[in-house]
Amino acid sequence: MTVYRFDPIGFPVVHCPPLGLGVGLLPVMRAQFEYFLGSTSGFPREAFDQIEQTAPRASWRTTPDSTGVFLSGIRPEEAELFARWIGYGFRLPTAREWRTLDRAFVVAGQRLGPIRKIAGDSRTHPAARAVLDRALAGSAPTWGTAGRLEGGLLEWVVDEDGVHRLHGRPRTSLIQVVHNPQVHPAIEPTSANRHPAFGVRLVSPWPEAT
Repeated sequence: MTVYRFDPIGFPVVHCPPLGLGVGLLPVMRAQFEYFLGSTSGFPREAFDQIEQTAPRASWRTTPDSTGVFLSGIRPEEAELFARWIGYGFRLPTAREWRTLDRAFVVAGQRLGPIRKIAGDSRTHPAARAVLDRALAGSAPTWGTAGRLEGGLLEWVVDEDGVHRLHGRPRTSLIQVVHNPQVHPAIEPTSANRHPAFGVRLVSPWPEAT
């Protein structure tokens, strides 16, 4: 995963060769979602208020290591609205695709040259740069920790039966769950309530020429 590009807002998307897709290096950030809210998307104010109540926003300028800098408390149909707004074929991954990208991040391990390059790229949105800089400065960073596949959120996926479920290795401070995405099936929520551990990572087609 040494090749990267950006979504229209400036957030990094890395090429995942086993999938032939672009994958968000990070889960969707609040800063990304706020561009959507500020557009003519028509996203309901009451839904935004519910998200904020469920998972209060944290500042990437002051606490870039907080899970509050990422979009959580989101419902899958709302995440799909955001993906369609971005365009360029962005969408939620399938459960199988999520497991494949998870394996790819594990295999990449501590070969962090591409992530360091992204963090130093002036085209990268400052919010993403702040999060990546903090992760890279941590103890023994990996692709998984820098990309928040480790110690991040549970992320919405579309399972083989078309139902929205969740994969991830979330912070235990957010939710107590025993889940190995490489072994266990995607998690089905026990209620329709919003949850501060539920976020999303998007995938998109990768141009053949790249």
